[in-house]
Amino acid sequence: GRSTSPYKANQHANARTRNVVRSINREDVAFTIHLGDIVNPLPGSPGYAPACAAFTTIASELRSRLHLVPGNHDVGDKILAWSPAPQIDEAGLASYRQHLAPEHYSAFDHDDCHFVILNAQLLGSGLADEERQRRWFETDLDQHAGKRIFVSLHYPPFLEHAEEPATYDNLNPVP
Repeated sequence: GRSTSPYKANQHANARTRNVVRSINREDVAFTIHLGDIVNPLPGSPGYAPACAAFTTIASELRSRLHLVPGNHDVGDKILAWSPAPQIDEAGLASYRQHLAPEHYSAFDHDDCHFVILNAQLLGSGLADEERQRRWFETDLDQHAGKRIFVSLHYPPFLEHAEEPATYDNLNPVP
């Protein structure tokens, strides 16, 4: 089908996703982690649910197990006073959970490694889900002590150095 995104640049998004799925399927991979911006329409927009459904249909062709990390297009932008797009809120989180996946979870173990999915947009948001994610993450880390732990986030902690201020492209500092 055609793209559900209103942006001309994304009119070929579904075809690109199909190509990525075919490329991954040609390899012998144990798992696939999508690091976010799974769809382009934001939660609450008319195209969001159809875009999620189109992605789910295309991704069902993957031979490896797929794990999703929410991106800012999937749940709303992180909290920044000057953010150019709608910011993360409870409604966006609920839409993501309904149409795609949980927004934070202990994804899986592989060999001696433990993989975790976190919602980076929650960090510094002040939403109730931020505290719930923090408590859950601390417990999960305790339960998997001694394993190598890999955390998948949409935003990197920093771009150049740990003391840099928050930008649109890195994590917000956590108080």
